[in-house]
Amino acid sequence: MTLPLARRRSLRKGTRTPVIRRMSHPEGERTTMRTFRIPRELDAVLTAEAAESNRSVTEQYVSVLRNYVKYDRLARKFGFLSLSRATLRSLLEAIPEADLRGVADSQSSRLEALVEFFYKKKDVGAVLESLDLYSRYAGLFEYTTSQTDHELIITMRTELGNKGAIFLAEYWRRALERIFGPVQRIETVENQVTIWLAHGN
Repeated sequence: MTLPLARRRSLRKGTRTPVIRRMSHPEGERTTMRTFRIPRELDAVLTAEAAESNRSVTEQYVSVLRNYVKYDRLARKFGFLSLSRATLRSLLEAIPEADLRGVADSQSSRLEALVEFFYKKKDVGAVLESLDLYSRYAGLFEYTTSQTDHELIITMRTELGNKGAIFLAEYWRRALERIFGPVQRIETVENQVTIWLAHGN
């Protein structure tokens, strides 16, 4: 179903009110209609962003709301802090490798808590949702997954440098071990981390 963002003029104040009529959505996703007022400044910014991204204004609004639902509210509840990649990379580079692995180990329990609290289950699907959360919204890395008859392979590529890759490798190794037990294999090459999980997990 296609949904353009329509505008209508309020008879009471003569202001324009965004009205979501229809919108593109993943197959099977249910939608609802809302009529609401927003400041013109916000509407101008989102409209400009939509044009730059070559998407409809409705899709831009939904993207902002989805970002809040998928990341911002979780980040606030778990005390996440926003840093530029350059700043985070500099901080990681200043930490000795042994200490860095220790920090990654101690922080890995947060992923298990996040998975349990928000997804109510500890399985591969919930972990991949969390992986997507860290990648898409936190911007720590990009990732791909592939699958063989016996293994699930997760490959992460980061711009956080060698120390960043070491941190990610240790963080996800310990987090996955807390949830599933020992991982089959993990490799760190320059800015890339590859993790092999048994297919049965």
